[in-house]
Amino acid sequence: MTAMLAQHVAAVRNSIVVVLRFAKGASGEVRVSPVGTACHVGQDTFVTAGHLFDSPPLSADEVVRVGFVPSRGVGSIAVVLGTPASVDYRSERYDLALMTVPGFGSAQGSSSRSAPPWARVSGDTEPEGRSVFSYGFATPKIQLTNGGPVVRVAARASPCFIRGRYEDDPAKYELDGQAYPGESGAPVFRARDHVVVAIVQGSRLVDAPLQHFGQVRGPTIAAPLTGLAKELARRGIPMSA
Repeated sequence: MTAMLAQHVAAVRNSIVVVLRFAKGASGEVRVSPVGTACHVGQDTFVTAGHLFDSPPLSADEVVRVGFVPSRGVGSIAVVLGTPASVDYRSERYDLALMTVPGFGSAQGSSSRSAPPWARVSGDTEPEGRSVFSYGFATPKIQLTNGGPVVRVAARASPCFIRGRYEDDPAKYELDGQAYPGESGAPVFRARDHVVVAIVQGSRLVDAPLQHFGQVRGPTIAAPLTGLAKELARRGIPMSA
């Protein structure tokens, strides 16, 4: 299982980025907040969770950027791109969003790994029991330096299966796995072909077996890409079956 998961991760890791919000404080200092994960799906477009930009809502003086870990990079330090991302499409129903980072498409396939390659996507619904895995950056750490922010990320892969529809919102999946802060917006891949079929939204809290532990993280909630299918097609991004 470990060897198979490593093969899955190797096939998709370069498409995944950490999402950062840059905001100016009252005294002029810049605050950098890692808010989640996103996935490059082609045409300079990234798919992520909409709520990354809601708490608080994006302000006029805020900038969104993405960072990736180069294939031959040092450790788990992400390279933060200087080109801002525009959050230019939202699906409130599914809590999904699309970001555009101009110029990414021109670097696809570059041996220098100057930008992540794209991941294939599907807008079809997946059956209960489908084997999948999510991949995202749990709780990145920020260190501000004279040369800019240093972003240390901890990538996390979670193999699981689709156990059914989320009882509080049947439009979304419930996965037999757990998600942690920073993994909102992480793509959920079909294990058999590495096609993105959903986006992580968060975890459902459940009562712990022992009463004094209160509630613990339970199954992962993920939204299928149904709510983005038409917009992705309009942007020239093909949808896989």
